[in-house]
Amino acid sequence: MYEHCGHSMCKGHLVCQIAIESQRRTFETKDSGKREEFSTGMVRDTQDDKPRYDLIDRPFLKRWAELMARGAKKYGENNWKKAATEAEFARFRASAIRHLFQWLEDDSSEDHAAAVAFNLAGAEMVKEKLKKEGLAF
Repeated sequence: MYEHCGHSMCKGHLVCQIAIESQRRTFETKDSGKREEFSTGMVRDTQDDKPRYDLIDRPFLKRWAELMARGAKKYGENNWKKAATEAEFARFRASAIRHLFQWLEDDSSEDHAAAVAFNLAGAEMVKEKLKKEGLAF
């Protein structure tokens, strides 16, 4: 049985199920209670339990950026950012899953890892747009 999400068109479809779960999530600004003081006197919370973007594999990010450049050339710059509907969310999700399985099968006909990252980013972007519109999530 599906919990009703408030979306007027909801009949228990996947996007509304995800929306219900997303509404249960809350974000917070972490504070470790520990402070680091710099020689200038600036004081900051420590980096403990914080995202460490400096540790991300930069060559992979370059591959993702190269995929974005190829997409911009083929479809126009920021074409993917136009997406804002449940159908587009579903397409990003399906593409992410398809590319993940192609990557798991060692298919090297495309950069499937970068395509997974792109499609997840697209799905998350649409999810946020739908939330803001009050349509889902």
